[in-house]
Amino acid sequence: MKQPVDTNLRFGRMYLYMIVIGFLISIVSLFIFSTIWSNEHIQFGLENIISSLMYVFIGGVVLHEILHAITWGIFAKKGFKSIKFGFKIKYLTPYCHCKEALRVKHYKLGAAMPLIILGIIPSLYGIVFGDYNTPHSLDRNDDLLS
Repeated sequence: MKQPVDTNLRFGRMYLYMIVIGFLISIVSLFIFSTIWSNEHIQFGLENIISSLMYVFIGGVVLHEILHAITWGIFAKKGFKSIKFGFKIKYLTPYCHCKEALRVKHYKLGAAMPLIILGIIPSLYGIVFGDYNTPHSLDRNDDLLS
């Protein structure tokens, strides 16, 4: 029988990867947006994001961890009882952890879910509709068809 392989990544290294990759994705998204849309779109979006940055940041962090928990909880044998939340003081960051082993594809899906839901989908929406202020645009009352 094949022995399981420990594929854990040290938290500090993972944190560094997340920062670098997040920064690069943001730059590429902003570049694509700015080549398609005018500067007025960017200025309006930046002003609104800066004015609500703390709310967006805290809400985004909480939602990010909840997305991990929901996805991993669905695939864990013991369900949501296997999900643990915590906070790493050394890195000033919250985390979500599944206390039982998951299949690699399920772990990867749970790890990628915040990227998909909070990153890729809003970025594509913003690029397609010219709305750099995507977090606020999703709760507006106007219809996309009007």
